[in-house]
Parts: sequence; structure tokens; C-alpha cells
Amino acid sequence: MSQIDSTEFDFDSMETIEVPVKFKGMDYVLREATSGAAKDFANARIARVKMSSTGEATSYGSLGDLEPLLVSMCLFELNGKPVTVKFVESMPYRIQKTLYDKAKDISGMDDDDPLVVSLDLALSREDAPITKENLISWLTTLDGPQYKSLTKLAKALVATSKN
Repeated sequence: MSQIDSTEFDFDSMETIEVPVKFKGMDYVLREATSGAAKDFANARIARVKMSSTGEATSYGSLGDLEPLLVSMCLFELNGKPVTVKFVESMPYRIQKTLYDKAKDISGMDDDDPLVVSLDLALSREDAPITKENLISWLTTLDGPQYKSLTKLAKALVATSKN
């Protein structure tokens, strides 16, 4: 029989996490996603997944607009007005990416990268031409800045092995 955890949750003292942001001489605040924003973001992600009749992900639609979407739901002018997706899309990508990563971090959102999820599923199949362990082993031997995204992929695959 499992024990029931009777820990009390006290959310009265939990303030919304906010990070000051300066962009082009203007002040903004990046706030953690509300439950509604997190739901809308999750729905936008899943809406881009094309499924086969057996329930397997077969392709992904326009994933590129997800990052500016989340940033637009978390970045606010100091008067409380949220910025628009178009405003976020006008930013240099390195700034948008930094804000996206921070928004996910302060919002406690996991990083179920569609590529990692699909690759993990494909490598788990009995007919896969290579094991996940062999791929991870090979990817971790690659060195240099040109392989940065592949070594990040290897780390993400290792993380899926631990789940």
C-alpha cells in the first residue's frame, strides 16, 4: 500500500517570477507563464504534430513560430501590456532564443523537443538500424563548435533514457 503525502502546500508567499528586460532602450518584464499561457503553448505545440493512424508522430508542422509565441505570452511592457508575436519576431534571434529559454526555465516547462522525442521513439523500435546507446556514444565523440547541436541532442537522448 502506498503512503499518502500529507505535505501542506502554501502558495500565499509565492510571488510570480519576473525578470527585468531591456531592449532598444525600453524596459520590459519577462514573467513566468500563467497556467493559461502554458496550456495555450502546449496546445500550439501538439497542434503541429501530424499523427499516423497508429498514433505515431509522422511529421511536424511549423515549429519555428512556437518560440516567439511563448515569449509573447511572457514578455510585458511595464504598464502590463503583453508584447505581440510580431514584436518578438522583429528581435534578433539570439535575443528571442535567450528570452524563450528563460521563459521556459522560470515557468518550469520541460523541454520535450519534438526531434528528441521522435528520435527516441525511432531508436526504440526493434527494426532500428542503430541502438540509442551506440548513437549517443558516437555523438559524444564529436568535438568542436560545428557539432554543438549534435552534442546537445546526445545529452537530451541520455535524459530520455533516465526517464
